[in-house]
Amino acid sequence: MPKISVIIPVYNVEKYLPKCIESVLNQTLSDIEIILVNDGSEDSSGEICERYAKADSRIKYICQENQGVVTARKNGMEYVTSEYVTFVDSDDWISETFFEELYNNINGCDLVLSGHYKVKEKAVMYIDRIPKGIYDTPEKMKYITDNILYSQDPHIKSSVAIFLYMCSRLYKSETVRKVFEEVDKTLFFDEDVDFLSRYILRCRSVNCTDICGYYYLDRLDSCMNTKHDDYLLNLHNLYNSLRKAFEKNEYSDSLIKQLQLRMTNLIFTNTPGRMGFHPECMIIKYINPFLNKIEGRKTALYAAGVVGKNYYLQMKKSKGGAPSVWVDRNYELYNNDFPVHPVEELKIADFDHIIIAVEDEKIAESIRQNLIGMGFDDDKILWEEPIKVYTP
Repeated sequence: MPKISVIIPVYNVEKYLPKCIESVLNQTLSDIEIILVNDGSEDSSGEICERYAKADSRIKYICQENQGVVTARKNGMEYVTSEYVTFVDSDDWISETFFEELYNNINGCDLVLSGHYKVKEKAVMYIDRIPKGIYDTPEKMKYITDNILYSQDPHIKSSVAIFLYMCSRLYKSETVRKVFEEVDKTLFFDEDVDFLSRYILRCRSVNCTDICGYYYLDRLDSCMNTKHDDYLLNLHNLYNSLRKAFEKNEYSDSLIKQLQLRMTNLIFTNTPGRMGFHPECMIIKYINPFLNKIEGRKTALYAAGVVGKNYYLQMKKSKGGAPSVWVDRNYELYNNDFPVHPVEELKIADFDHIIIAVEDEKIAESIRQNLIGMGFDDDKILWEEPIKVYTP
């Protein structure tokens, strides 16, 4: 019996699939089985799966009509023979020691949590924010329950304590099968929230580690970035599905409160983008700390993520007006909706200061050093932690 099974649902990812499969095949823990589930791909993904399955006996290849990722994962479970299972998305990849590290940290637990890197221009690490260690008593598991969907720990500054992301975790196969019988198969967004919430409530012990060997590719054409008119219906289904499950739990009050807070967050922060609203239809979550200090000065804005968009909209409506230039290294991801330009535009733009519009201090410092390397004076580069005004 293999030590770990890994299920990889596949749908139209011919460009990324070989890198994904190669990273799984080249694990230092070689005693694994790999289940590729082709969910009705219309490109050459199926042919790539067949080629790898013929070349390596550890691979099982399944082909089905397009039914969505939830059903693909569930159907893959029918072929799992090991006690433990994990999931990898077919456009992602993993470090070569990842499975070995997960396996060595089971310690009799029902779930092993690990972090992941979100990859755009560079890899940014995301680690679950609850204290690291083994949770194996009713009191410790109550802490997990109180922080599944929305952090109740005053020491955790973010609303997210546990990243409800199915990949980068190691599960017990028997429990996964039971959970797949309960999840809402109609969900096309946030299906991981549904699955992992239910799974954790079945756990008697959890090991939260600082392992980080999973690389999640945040690409513009992925399912996560697809616009969908029925997104609010999806949230409605998610809410009702989990509410019914939570009502049966002994800690239903805490769980339903967290669920409602999570839904509030998703409705206000995700709905405009998910439904393709006008790009300026967004809740302001971050206030520009320099807004009242830069009137009368020409200002450049660096970064076009959520913080950057919030700053831009505030500056646009202020007395000083919009920034003289707005730049981002990934400008092409944003310039269909906003006037974002390549970073090189700073060399010819006229401005007195550059405001770095990011929340993370380490990322801000990296940008600062890049700007200094481009020849800009340090005293012209401004960054302070954004003032957060919306917390759900």
